[in-house]
Amino acid sequence: MNTPALMTQTKLFFGFNNAEGTEQVVTNSAFQSFLESQVVPRFLGFTVYEAVGCWRGKMEKSGVVEILWSTGSKVDQERIEAIREAYRSIFNQTSVLRVDDTVGVSF
Repeated sequence: MNTPALMTQTKLFFGFNNAEGTEQVVTNSAFQSFLESQVVPRFLGFTVYEAVGCWRGKMEKSGVVEILWSTGSKVDQERIEAIREAYRSIFNQTSVLRVDDTVGVSF
């Protein structure tokens, strides 16, 4: 068994409602297109799943992207921030939640 390497696991939470939380503005196909145009070119491997969350008291559908990357990599930090900014800009969102954790990984 390999000794786990320490990496950073980042989870990005992409809400599908408008900024006011009153209606869904991001469709599944639009989110899939976003992943293909903005995430795939930056990271060769990641996990995506659907979720339902609550933001400012309103329930909404969302997509979660989990990325494992080399802790301390400035290039990967910039890639993640570029993904967040692209989503905010393309879908007129106020934020994309980012959660980072250090994890042990072995392949």
